[in-house]
Amino acid sequence: MRKDIYGGLKNALEKGEPLEKAIRSFINAGYPELEVKEAAKSLEMGAMPMVSNTVNNKNSGSLPNPTIAVSPPPKLKKLKTQSSKRLGKIILLIIILLLLISIFTLGFIFRESIITFIENIIS
Repeated sequence: MRKDIYGGLKNALEKGEPLEKAIRSFINAGYPELEVKEAAKSLEMGAMPMVSNTVNNKNSGSLPNPTIAVSPPPKLKKLKTQSSKRLGKIILLIIILLLLISIFTLGFIFRESIITFIENIIS
């Protein structure tokens, strides 16, 4: 089994991709179906690959590396912190908006009383 296939499938699973979709991506990219399925089987069983990156295939030099195997897994903790801060700001803005609407409505309803009160203070 090849480490690059195993690593690519593992990265795809960490990103939330279904295993079948990742397998299909590798096969479509030109990797041998048998090696991809072997790597997927060992990944499902939790086994670590024990062989090197070499292949007994004469076309192995022309196989592309999938982008799935290269990109690092996302930092979920940072994303959760950012989204919770954004949610807090949205809630604060909604509360301020409701408060301003309430003040405006009460001012409109009691406008005569407010005008009379201000006139009494001035005179």
